[in-house]
Amino acid sequence: MSAMTECLLAWMDSLPSTEFPTDADRSVFVKIRDRLAGSENLEDELRTLYRVEQFAEFALAMMWVSNDPEKTQLSDEEQSFLFQRFLQGSAQSAGVIEAAAEPEQEISTPTPLIEEERAQGIESASSSEPGDVSLPGFAARFEGFVEAMQAGDEGRVSLVSEIGKLANQLRLLSGPDDVEVGQFCELLVDFLGYIEREQLMDDVRVMNILSNISGDAAAWLQPDIEKRKAAMAEAVSILQDFRSLFE
Repeated sequence: MSAMTECLLAWMDSLPSTEFPTDADRSVFVKIRDRLAGSENLEDELRTLYRVEQFAEFALAMMWVSNDPEKTQLSDEEQSFLFQRFLQGSAQSAGVIEAAAEPEQEISTPTPLIEEERAQGIESASSSEPGDVSLPGFAARFEGFVEAMQAGDEGRVSLVSEIGKLANQLRLLSGPDDVEVGQFCELLVDFLGYIEREQLMDDVRVMNILSNISGDAAAWLQPDIEKRKAAMAEAVSILQDFRSLFE
C-alpha cells in the first residue's frame, strides 16, 4: 500500500460518526474507504469512483491531494475540502445512497456506486446530462469528455458541443478572482470549434492537446487561489498556441 493511500485512509478513519448527517452517508463513505483500502492502484480506483457522476468531484479532489506521493498527513484545509466534496456528492445521490446502504449488502460485494459505472465505462460520459457549471463540476465533466475523445466514442461530436456550451456558461459566471478560468473557457471554446470545423476529431495532435490540458484538471480544484490560478494558467498557455500545431 502506497504512503498516499495510507494517508487518505488515515483521514477517512479519523472522521467520527457524528460528522455525517445520516447513517446512509456514513455507510457510503465506509464503502468507498474499503474500496480504496482493497485496491492495488489508488489512481485506478479514484478514476473508477470519478465515473460515478455524483462523486466525480470528490474523486477529483482526492486525485488532487494525492499528487504528492510522499504526503503523510493532510492539512486541515485539505481535510475540510475533501469532506465537503463528499457531502456534496452524497446529497446529490440520495437514491444511490439508499441502494448502497441496504443492510443485506456486504461491504465486500461490488456496490452500485462503483461497479455499475465500471461496466458502463465511457458510455456514461456521452449519455448523461450535463453537470453543473461550477469549476469542480466542469472539471469532472471535462475529464469524462477527454476520455470519450481518446476512446473514439461515437457520441464525441455531441460531447464537443456540450462541453463548449458548459465552458461558455462557466466563462460568463467567472468572477474577478477567476480571470484564468474565463480565459481558459474562451480559448477552449475556440479550440473545440476549430477541431469541429476542420474535422480533426481523431487527429493525434488534438489528443495530445486534450491530454495535456486535462492532466491538470484535478489541480483546478485546489482551495488555494494562487495554486489554482497557476494550474489554470498552464492550460491557458497550451490553448493559446494550439493553431501553430496545425499550420
